[in-house]
Amino acid sequence: MSDQQLLDILSYAILAPSSHNAQMWSVNIVNNQHIVITLNYNRTLPKVDPYNRESWISLGAFVENCVLAATGKGFDTKVKVISSRIHLHFLASDKSDKSILQIIKERHTNRKPYLQEALSSSHINDTINLSDDIRYYPMKSEECNFIAKHTFDAFKEQMKDEGILKELAEWMTFSSEEEKHKNVGLSPLTIGMSKINHFLFNMFMNKSQVTKSSFYKGSVKGLKKQLNSCSGFFIITSTEQSISSLIDTGRLLQKLWIECTKLQIAIHPVSYAVEQSHHNKSLKKQLKLKKQIQLIIRVGKSLKEIKQEKRRIPVEGIAIK
Repeated sequence: MSDQQLLDILSYAILAPSSHNAQMWSVNIVNNQHIVITLNYNRTLPKVDPYNRESWISLGAFVENCVLAATGKGFDTKVKVISSRIHLHFLASDKSDKSILQIIKERHTNRKPYLQEALSSSHINDTINLSDDIRYYPMKSEECNFIAKHTFDAFKEQMKDEGILKELAEWMTFSSEEEKHKNVGLSPLTIGMSKINHFLFNMFMNKSQVTKSSFYKGSVKGLKKQLNSCSGFFIITSTEQSISSLIDTGRLLQKLWIECTKLQIAIHPVSYAVEQSHHNKSLKKQLKLKKQIQLIIRVGKSLKEIKQEKRRIPVEGIAIK
């Protein structure tokens, strides 16, 4: 593998999803055939994710993008987790799938309302067959109603937590000037806000207002609309909470997301009930799940395809030789 091929693979890897778009990954380039991925604790989320559960899941998605991009470049990848370090070894292969590179680029979060129509049985099978840890609950089912209720209630609780809101505000942009220079976090563009709402947001919002009642009311209203307009929910589970298991969950999340992108299924993680332990326990009991719930994902057919800006730290900002 050449220097340029490795940089190309990492340029696709950084397109992975992460909580608050915090991009909490760091890469140590041992040589062109061996890299080590670690958690950057300077970009973790201690208020909403105090045990770094979602951060390790985010690293797993980054790892899966590395594996997929390497496939696109004609390489196999061996992944080994040793303690809190993820070792990737790239091996030459006589097979490649260049089409996956475009799918990685197209993958995005769609927070817009979706069409209230059922997914086809073939699409459901294509997704849940990826793993026994993926379950699908269609709209109007009793289980779907449980998921929506716990998601909504947990979100409302988070929106009343000043610590969580202040942390969220640190990862948001509130002006066009910030958007030009901040390549992490959430901007109106990255969450798919319309042009007029984008303009109004930058005109009237600032960090201090994130803890105000108007932000709470608008956020709760927005989530309610989202939950009422989808085809159903995916839930991803795991057998344990170890670092290795959470990384595997992140890899599975990215596999599911890539498959949904291929099938033109819109996807939006809404795991607030997982982050609130009492909702997590209640939902697990109501869904009769023996494994741990790790992710809740809202899915459906989009009313309108959106072009989403992807703000990312460049490869040279996350990789050390």
